[in-house]
Amino acid sequence: KRKDLIYESTRKKLYYQLIEKDQQALIYFIDMDFMKKTNDLYGHDMGDSAIKEIASIILKVLSKEDIAIRYGGDEFIILFYQIPKHILDERLNSIRQEITEIKIKTYPDLKLTCSIGCAFGKYDYQLLKLADKRMYQAKEKRNCVVIDDKEELVKV
Repeated sequence: KRKDLIYESTRKKLYYQLIEKDQQALIYFIDMDFMKKTNDLYGHDMGDSAIKEIASIILKVLSKEDIAIRYGGDEFIILFYQIPKHILDERLNSIRQEITEIKIKTYPDLKLTCSIGCAFGKYDYQLLKLADKRMYQAKEKRNCVVIDDKEELVKV
């Protein structure tokens, strides 16, 4: 299996393959905070550079069984299989923290943060919706992670 991001063109096909597997999965739904405002302020070239940096951070935490999808402009979904809770916490905090440390040479004042929602269970559309709901709960505070409908990992 290649370790790269899956883009929208293959998203539906992947979705149906996962449903057929009938596996338990952990879904992270990641959305960049204030990305539209950031694009408006710094331009879309900066936005593209930031997306590439974020993708590289996400790819570092994947195992060969895991899947990362660029779901929309600044939204990503990561599916993990068979991951212990202590590793989950490490990965969630690592992704969120590394995004805050992104430095883009031509935009030294840029500060990026993200909000992450998580859900665990049999992979289906409802699980994806639950992760999305939790991501929106995280966005109410910004730069945090929501697991089980409450803030589990707070911003540093």
